[in-house]
Amino acid sequence: MRNRGMARTHAPGVRYLIVAVLLAVLVLAAAPLPGTTAQTLMVDTTVDNPSLMACTTAANDCSLRGAILKAKTTFNPDTITFDPSTNGTPIVLVGTAEEDANAGGDLDISDAYDLTIQGNGADQTIVDGAGKDRVFHVCPYGGCSNTVTLIGLTVRNGSVGGLNTTGGGIQIKSGTLNLQDCTLGGAGAGNYAQSGGGLANLAGATATITDSTISANTATSGGGIYNVGTLTLQNSTLGGVGAGNSALTGGGLYNVIGTATLDGSRVEANTATFGAGIHNQATLTLQNGSILGGPGAGNQATEDGGGLRTVEGVTTVDGSVISANTATKGGGIYNEATLTIQNGSTIGGAGAGNEASEGGGGIYNY
Repeated sequence: MRNRGMARTHAPGVRYLIVAVLLAVLVLAAAPLPGTTAQTLMVDTTVDNPSLMACTTAANDCSLRGAILKAKTTFNPDTITFDPSTNGTPIVLVGTAEEDANAGGDLDISDAYDLTIQGNGADQTIVDGAGKDRVFHVCPYGGCSNTVTLIGLTVRNGSVGGLNTTGGGIQIKSGTLNLQDCTLGGAGAGNYAQSGGGLANLAGATATITDSTISANTATSGGGIYNVGTLTLQNSTLGGVGAGNSALTGGGLYNVIGTATLDGSRVEANTATFGAGIHNQATLTLQNGSILGGPGAGNQATEDGGGLRTVEGVTTVDGSVISANTATKGGGIYNEATLTIQNGSTIGGAGAGNEASEGGGGIYNY
């Protein structure tokens, strides 16, 4: 009896204890763990200093490099914005080039979660590589599956040499890059690399470029873009009068083993020895009114393929225009592979004919 009475006496206390423990567990489960809350970090200085990563409401404590470092410490998507006080003043990168820890040189983005860098417009938010390293290095170690979005920025004066020679403005090693309302290069401020002066999109990576301009960049292969991954250009421009990209091969675009789609985009005033507008040896589609060249904005090749040179793979020109380009062979197109032209596409046109000094003003089909 006594034991049963003691059990009855302690039973309410045990129940209260269990309820208290359960409530505590629920409270802890509802509370965010340290570092898991998404942040909006505002850059308030144009000084390039990795130690400025507090990013509080205090003045001058958040550099772009510091904000990228701080974003990496959270476990949710983050956004970096820019205080209006930074408008018009270039952020000039300093420090040791060709390191991948974001301590100096290029801005290394190795965040495991999505990151958006929202500028105040390409004419206001300017990131300058100072000719000593590329500007942005997306997923430098590879193996990423996150998305990096750059909006309203100018990326200029990037330059890479030595062993790491791809992507003067931006290199994306893996993951996804979205580029919106941005300028890569620009007259007098182009980026340089052996492959991909403006952008190198490497194997396994995906790049989507929307409402942007890639101009005045130089390379040996792919003055504007060097693509080995999946690339889409939407309503964007490669080159431009007075600001064309230049290369030995593929002045505007060099599509190597990747898939490239130009959707309502323009490739203008680029120069190269081979394939001034585009050099393709993989899968390329021009669609929805894309234009290679145009009156006063033709691409110029000293050898083959003023507008387009395709030597391997499959090329489709769908509802698009290739005009006013020049070359030795194949003023409009120099083709050695599989080429389909369909849905009202135009090669040349009144006052905008393609020209070749040796053969194939419109098309040279080898």
